Amino acid sequence: LAGGQQMTAARARLASALPRLSETLHHCNVVRNEMWHLISNLSSFIFFEVLEPAWVCLLERLKTVSDLDSMIAAHDDYLDVITNRTFLGRDTQPLASHLSSVFELILRFCGVQETLFQDALGELARRRQQEEQIRERTARGEWGVTDTPHAAPRVAGVARITLQKIDSITREYRASVADLLVKLALSTSDAASLLERLNFNGFLDTEGA
Repeated sequence: LAGGQQMTAARARLASALPRLSETLHHCNVVRNEMWHLISNLSSFIFFEVLEPAWVCLLERLKTVSDLDSMIAAHDDYLDVITNRTFLGRDTQPLASHLSSVFELILRFCGVQETLFQDALGELARRRQQEEQIRERTARGEWGVTDTPHAAPRVAGVARITLQKIDSITREYRASVADLLVKLALSTSDAASLLERLNFNGFLDTEGA
């Protein structure tokens, strides 16, 4: 999901050159931003609300330990806190599994979007090559060009199946995020803190509706 600026610039160029893809490219940009919002806030939650406080607590406890057993116990407690608060404990296993499914959808979406971009760039190159051929033929006093049609139905060089995958993964992702919000609301206080980060303005409620 990183490299958002480069993706936005590429989308703008493609949308200008291939107007039939403009709406799809804009849609991809919107969905990718939604995914980045989830990933960045989850990452921020883990670093600043789980790892950092747990580490500070461990350092404070280590100042008072007097033997190796006490040090080991402090470290074990530190690991337990991290495990439970990042939803990797036994009690939060369903939540961890759901997060994994959301991550899988994000990876699938990025893969399909990359295919869309490559196909669109290929179509752009093909059109430029065709324009060059027309100029060369015209200069020789010839008219028209021959072109081999794509084997599969395409929109501006992009296979329709790719566009369908973009739509289906988007629906699946948004539904999965909506379910995630419900699970977070019914889970631990730590989950409530993550829920507030992810949906502080209620926007995801409308997206999942």
